[in-house]
Amino acid sequence: MRNLWTIYRYEIKKLTSKKLLWVTSLLCVVGIVITVTAGLFGTYYVDGEPIESHYEGFRKDQAYRKAIPAEALMKTYFEKQWMLMVMFQLMYFVIH
Repeated sequence: MRNLWTIYRYEIKKLTSKKLLWVTSLLCVVGIVITVTAGLFGTYYVDGEPIESHYEGFRKDQAYRKAIPAEALMKTYFEKQWMLMVMFQLMYFVIH
């Protein structure tokens, strides 16, 4: 088992010594950051007029989400889930 860890460490050192690994890793991290933040850049237009930026809309959505009490959301969610469950049970009994 000790030899296995020695081989593993040797292979890791061999991989990390290559510049291609580090360049590729850096490119992947940059790509992920750009992909995640790309939705915040840009502007909403209506009839050619800029209305708000995507970031401003994101901040508004966050404020609206925080303003709604969680209890109301949970109650609505569970009511919908209960109705779906009843509908599926009825469909099951009709089919079988």
